[in-house]
Amino acid sequence: MNNKLLSKHQHGFLAKRSTLTNLLESVNDWTLTINNKQLQNVVYIDFSKAFDTVSQKKLVAKLQKYGITGDLLSVISDFLSGRSQRTKVGDCLSSNVSLKSGVVQGSCLGPLLFLIYVNDVFDIFNQPVITKLYADDLKLYSTIDCDQDNANLQQCLDKLLQWSEDWQLAISINKCQNLHVGNQNALHGPLAEAKFQIGSFNLPEVVTVRDLGVTVDCSMKFEQHINDISRRANTRARLILKCFQSRHTPTLLKAFTTYVRPVLEYNSPVWSPRLHKHIDLLEKVQRRFTKRLPGMFRVSYDDRLAALQLERLEARRLRSDVLTTYKIIFGHTIINSAELFRLNTEAITRGHHYKIVYVSSNCETRRHFLSNRVVSLWNKLPADTNFSTLTNFNQCINNFDFDHHCIGKR
Repeated sequence: MNNKLLSKHQHGFLAKRSTLTNLLESVNDWTLTINNKQLQNVVYIDFSKAFDTVSQKKLVAKLQKYGITGDLLSVISDFLSGRSQRTKVGDCLSSNVSLKSGVVQGSCLGPLLFLIYVNDVFDIFNQPVITKLYADDLKLYSTIDCDQDNANLQQCLDKLLQWSEDWQLAISINKCQNLHVGNQNALHGPLAEAKFQIGSFNLPEVVTVRDLGVTVDCSMKFEQHINDISRRANTRARLILKCFQSRHTPTLLKAFTTYVRPVLEYNSPVWSPRLHKHIDLLEKVQRRFTKRLPGMFRVSYDDRLAALQLERLEARRLRSDVLTTYKIIFGHTIINSAELFRLNTEAITRGHHYKIVYVSSNCETRRHFLSNRVVSLWNKLPADTNFSTLTNFNQCINNFDFDHHCIGKR
């Protein structure tokens, strides 16, 4: 990492990178496209059993290319070679089968070796095609202003197919998809009619796609994602109340915060809802669950939260927005903060000294993206907020009243 050998577009298994950074960079580009009334084609690529099919000989050759030689290369080669596996069913064991390909999953070295193996995939794509990768989850997208832009994207797919054949990483073509992103005029324009292929297979066009655990739609409204996670969370909450024999409130709350709340909060800075109906839909999960706890049926929601020492889910999402903003501005992620935020460089006489300039937008989708929706809340942080470290900042915002800024409470 110190030598910057791995591409900045790879977000898997690396410090300061995650599914959140991958999605924020992508959705930032896509909401700008919608704001500019343009069209982007996004192609999702699925590699078949990628970790298991890595050619060990070709991996060693790539390691040598990156300057890894001598004893270190020998140790890695020995780590990869001579492995076998067998299957156990009951007390029966199958015979041993030698492993001639793949990297060891569940090890510390295996994921890093895989990242090195796929790192040169970025070299085959030309601008303006943008590539994002999370381990083996690849997507490419490009702004489409003319027919030549569609042709360039198709050429990239042809190069990708050749690369996958050369390096023996088969593409699971049946799982690849094409998503158009843009406003309604762009989505129904002539440029959106272009078809893309991988080999002889025509990529299916979809209006939603599951992207690193978040359901993304062509207009970046995330309505289906919000509906899906509310259903899953409600199902889990009901199962907890049904299956737990104990009526011990702390035990039930622990189960809720462990198994239900993460479903509702995963990568929320990407998709946080803007409509009252969606905010209320998510809040109802916690409202219904807490109402069925012992002694809480006739207690108001706010009083239940106070008694149970819980926050509104909306308040927790606001907190997550602010923390994510801090991490981006102060370099705790690999996202270039200048692409999302513009700090106010003028003399500030009130409040803290890291205020963000609000950038006007042409559409509601862009206005509600993280870089815009968080500005007002961020600028209202107290003047004595300690920005020196993430720990100090986190302690300061723990005392900030996020409930006061909840739309669902008004």
